[in-house]
Amino acid sequence: MALKQVAARIEGDVFQGMVFWLHAAMLLRPSSKVVRVSIEHDQAAGVDDVSVHYAAPGINAGGRLCAADYFQVKYHVDRSSE
Repeated sequence: MALKQVAARIEGDVFQGMVFWLHAAMLLRPSSKVVRVSIEHDQAAGVDDVSVHYAAPGINAGGRLCAADYFQVKYHVDRSSE
């Protein structure tokens, strides 16, 4: 049983890394406003898994300027049918 739990935890870490690289790839696009992408951002309590920071004045988020997006990445495994 414990091995399945460890495997799920590792898969969750891999998934978090994939979310990070998805956003970090935007740093390579010349037209992107992304200036910094962090993983395990210490200054963002509760939503620290991945943070994406935009060049000033930020991006338009439905009529409001957004300087950064913060993501708390969740991963779930259901091994009940194994």
